[in-house]
Amino acid sequence: MPDVPSHPGPLLVFGPRSLAYDFGPGHPLTPLRFGPGIDLLRAVGAEPGLAPEPASTEELLRIHLPAYVETVRAFSSDPARPGAMGIGLAWSLVFPLNKALWTSSYVWFTGGAAAVFLALCYTLIDLKGWTAWSRPFVILGLNAIVLFVLSGLGTKFLSFHKVTGPDGSPVSLLRFIYTTWFVPLAEPVNASLLFALANLAVLFVVLWLLDRKGIYLKA
Repeated sequence: MPDVPSHPGPLLVFGPRSLAYDFGPGHPLTPLRFGPGIDLLRAVGAEPGLAPEPASTEELLRIHLPAYVETVRAFSSDPARPGAMGIGLAWSLVFPLNKALWTSSYVWFTGGAAAVFLALCYTLIDLKGWTAWSRPFVILGLNAIVLFVLSGLGTKFLSFHKVTGPDGSPVSLLRFIYTTWFVPLAEPVNASLLFALANLAVLFVVLWLLDRKGIYLKA
């Protein structure tokens, strides 16, 4: 590891190897991201600079777990190996996907799915400039706290509020709506999906109205 020069002002960590840190034109970690920023830092006194050098294994293990270092090396040597979604699906054959228990297979699969969706959003929005389709997600994200609170309160209200079921016995309003409105439409798994989508649609209408009025609640 190079010695850090003694200097009372800001230190600029940049050198010839910084320009070689490039994953291709479609990746955010491109040398173009430096732009005029380096000249600006130099102009405000960020000198002398420190040219970064490749870290040794011993230096990497000071801040990273050995398993992480080995994983990065494995994917660097073979980028085509199965990603997190594939690992999660394969592991689910032994350890089932279960959101309620947050099983490791569920974490692997959903983490991989989130990464794939993020890459898709980056490609469509940042690279191609297709933004119109993302407006519903923006509306949900601008009032994420409201969405979270309303979702929890709505579930609790539907779960604790009792109504008379088809057989005359008391059931939760949540169960009544699901079995009466959605189960007749599809198989249980798909009926559950339809119920979740309907719930999201109702919440989206509320957030859309808040967005129209310019109301955004933040922590």
